[in-house]
Amino acid sequence: MNTYHFQHFSPDPDDSLARPTEQLKKDNINASLFRNDEEFDWLYPEHFQLMSVKQWTPLPVARKAAKFLARPGAKILDIGSGIGKFCLAAGYHFPETFFYGVEQRHELICLAEEAKRYTRLSNVNFVYANITQVNFKEFDHFYFYNSFYENIDPVNQIDDTIELSASLY
Repeated sequence: MNTYHFQHFSPDPDDSLARPTEQLKKDNINASLFRNDEEFDWLYPEHFQLMSVKQWTPLPVARKAAKFLARPGAKILDIGSGIGKFCLAAGYHFPETFFYGVEQRHELICLAEEAKRYTRLSNVNFVYANITQVNFKEFDHFYFYNSFYENIDPVNQIDDTIELSASLY
């Protein structure tokens, strides 16, 4: 089994991940994005915005969890990071802490990377991998939100790219 070793990635992901977005005309783009879930979810296609309530961490929860976990220089892993909402929100509020997201769905990693590039957060990184490939000793703390819920509620599954089973929950 291959173990993925986390590292800091280039701040500019491959341009092929980019989708056109209109730049907000505000002094502090991130302050407006992290104000509420609706503003933040704007970063993603409508299909994923509609999933936000059940699948992605609400911003107040992200901030509270990050406040509990964050320490300067600490490395925090979000297991099943999805579109990257926890890592991005936490990274915005706690710039001296490093947030890593691991996700097994390629499309979600691409969306997370796009959002990272848009927000220009240098303390956030995402990797496309299964958690069985992660060396947990590389991290100080762990976070997950509904990562495995779709295994027991297939009506709310994200997509059909991975096998679901209640035994995985």
